[in-house]
Amino acid sequence: MSIINYRYDISNEPVPAGQGNGLTGEKEGPIEAEFLGIIKHNGEDYLVARTTKALGDNSCVGKITVRRATVAIYPDNTGNIFLDINENNITKSMEEALSTRTLNNESLSNKINHRYDEVINDMLRRENELVATSIKTEIFEKKKMVNDTLDGHLDKVGGKAY
Repeated sequence: MSIINYRYDISNEPVPAGQGNGLTGEKEGPIEAEFLGIIKHNGEDYLVARTTKALGDNSCVGKITVRRATVAIYPDNTGNIFLDINENNITKSMEEALSTRTLNNESLSNKINHRYDEVINDMLRRENELVATSIKTEIFEKKKMVNDTLDGHLDKVGGKAY
């Protein structure tokens, strides 16, 4: 089981280490989860995880959390996972749908976006855990746009890292 630690950074220039622990920057909610994967849904990437530790109210422990994700991948195939700090109707409906079934890495395997495997495996080798930093939606959109642009460019020139 791979563990993911949630961090948040609500500044206009977020860093992967974030400003503090937690998915939302609030005094309650998920801080650690079992990483189930990053899946592609309707052209967007979503991180899917099952909460194992929480701040404050522990009612979210054991529940599925879904957030829009983008992974900044660098030329050496290291990278950082950034999440949209805000839920939306799509993430809520995905959480509800995924919570109604027995969910694990194998059950999601046909939906996993494997373009991130090298970065995720590198993070796990170096740190023995993953870190995902939640950032403001408008900053997330900018990072996603840059990552998507670089991804398309390197696909054309045959590169793996972007």
